[in-house]
Amino acid sequence: MLDDAEIVIADTNTNGESNLSTSSVTITPKTVTPHNQYLSYTPKATRLIFAMLSISVGSELTFIQNPNIKAHTIDDQNRLS
Repeated sequence: MLDDAEIVIADTNTNGESNLSTSSVTITPKTVTPHNQYLSYTPKATRLIFAMLSISVGSELTFIQNPNIKAHTIDDQNRLS
């Protein structure tokens, strides 16, 4: 593990001339906490499909708030006609 290091500082003055200097630094180890420790995992709900509700293919569905709106199931994966 690296404890001490020397860095080079490059600085350009107003005349465009580069000045280089060195400086010693001490590196202190830091404990890093994994990012995922702060996240809580909530599994997604399973997608509800007609088959789970025992709605068969070809069934007629009627909108409760307007009985004039009707649809027919095409398959068990929520496709309507």
